[in-house]
Amino acid sequence: MDDLKADFELMVSNTKLYYKRGSPEYRDAQELENLLGKAVGSVMAGEDPSQTLGDREDSDLGEFLEELFGAIMTAADSTEPSRLLNIVFQLLPSRKRYPEYYEHISDPMDLKTVAEKIQKGEYKEIPELEKDLQLIFSNARSFNEPGSQIYKDAGVLSKLAKSRTADCVASLVARQARGSRSSRRQSRQVYSQGIAALQYEDSESESDEDSDLEDMDGSTDPMWKLYSAVRNFTTERGVEIAEVFLSLPSKRELPDYYQTITQPISLNQIRRKIRNGEYPTLQHLGEDLEIMFNNCKTYNRQDSKLWKDGNKLQKFFNTKLEELLEGGDEISAPATPAPAPEKMEVDVKKASPKDPKDQLKKKLKILFNSIYHWANSDGIQPIGVFLEIPSRKDYPDYYDIITEPIDMNMIEQRIKSNQYKGEEELLADCKLMFSNCRLYNEEGSGIYEDANILERILLAKAREIGVLAGDRMKQIKRKTISLQQKVKTLYDTLKDYRDAKGRQLSLIFLKLPSKHEYPDYYDIIKRPIDLEKISSKIRNNMYETMEDAVADFTLVFDNAAKYNEPDSQIYKDAQTLA
Repeated sequence: MDDLKADFELMVSNTKLYYKRGSPEYRDAQELENLLGKAVGSVMAGEDPSQTLGDREDSDLGEFLEELFGAIMTAADSTEPSRLLNIVFQLLPSRKRYPEYYEHISDPMDLKTVAEKIQKGEYKEIPELEKDLQLIFSNARSFNEPGSQIYKDAGVLSKLAKSRTADCVASLVARQARGSRSSRRQSRQVYSQGIAALQYEDSESESDEDSDLEDMDGSTDPMWKLYSAVRNFTTERGVEIAEVFLSLPSKRELPDYYQTITQPISLNQIRRKIRNGEYPTLQHLGEDLEIMFNNCKTYNRQDSKLWKDGNKLQKFFNTKLEELLEGGDEISAPATPAPAPEKMEVDVKKASPKDPKDQLKKKLKILFNSIYHWANSDGIQPIGVFLEIPSRKDYPDYYDIITEPIDMNMIEQRIKSNQYKGEEELLADCKLMFSNCRLYNEEGSGIYEDANILERILLAKAREIGVLAGDRMKQIKRKTISLQQKVKTLYDTLKDYRDAKGRQLSLIFLKLPSKHEYPDYYDIIKRPIDLEKISSKIRNNMYETMEDAVADFTLVFDNAAKYNEPDSQIYKDAQTLA
């Protein structure tokens, strides 16, 4: 047994010595080394090693299931590439709006259900996934008229699912026959995680509204008073116009609403927040109602009935809010549905000044939630892939490249345990997480772009709540220095930096590689930039914020790390300067 183990170890060691770190052969040798350790441990424990090695087949299957699902998620209209075909198939139609669908279709299926089954590991082979996909598309063609757009899209996706299933099955068989695999596939995006997290439109229903309305009857709670007044408002003709504000627009029918409106909110959501005690004061409730009406006026034309109804309700709401505040109702409310009137006098308390630690934690949660809950126009939440750092088993090379791994779960834990002394520390951790993503993944890939988008969302929210602006004001009070001077100082610091041996690290980054000598550099690096280009932008006052300048410096060093091997000097220098 020892001799056999020694020979295996020698074979792996020879392979790792011969091939470059980070190469497919080197990574395969690392994986084999891990599998060998597990197999030997199983044998020594008197177990069947095939059980240990069997985990790999599950991992391979999961990867190809994601590949097939990803092909459906990324399929676009050939005549309009910006239009993805999967949108209407993500969620089943609302039972409330389309009851006839469920009378006609006996076995409903959608991409959310498929994604959930992928996440739970319910598919034991690729054809099982294809069967559910084909069910989605056959249902669509059965219910919709031939010639309709959804009917055509279903046909295109059905053919795609069939062809990609054959490819994935063949690739899986080949991989299992070879007994090796690449740990760095072309696409790393896990679409099923985001789609599985989608909520059905009926989840924002009025099923619990009746009980809430009972709680509001006779209540002296100012929050329920304000909500009830808006919800039950009637025009001079006796028409209730708040009905349309109960639920958010359908993502299936009005996907552009979620591209235009960045803070969607409805009366049902506001009602739940009152019931759960999420509004510290009446003014906070008023802010959400104001956002709701402004959303309506932003999305709809000024001459439309919806805009006019929203404007009318908004004016009434402002009058009612002012009336309640003048009556002494600026006090905080209880965190439960409105109690009996006789208890209100005991439970209602004046809002007390907030502890600085509580205010910090609130801002940290706002920043965290700004990217945690953000979804694009397709309803996909790209944060899913950032929740946990990659598995050492599946992506061992990640830990060769990334020296400071961090994920959203770690950041959340640091918030809960009060480890952050200021908002800047959280921003620094989030920026590190996104920088790690860009460093490891191919530029232009879906996950690379998601990192860019989420970082912009985070910084925008930071500016919105005054975090970044506050920092700048403190700096201005200490010393008045123009933005360009600050960027120039940063540039000079990086350019003149020398290591312990006196070597100037920046020299290699001053000019881009020659296209004649390194043509492949421009195939790999999609956004080339060097320090001389940054110097030119500084001289021409092209940077509007410090964040823009830092992004360019980061891009220089990210490009160097992406193109060069982890054990090369230029890679190490890029890491030092970054």
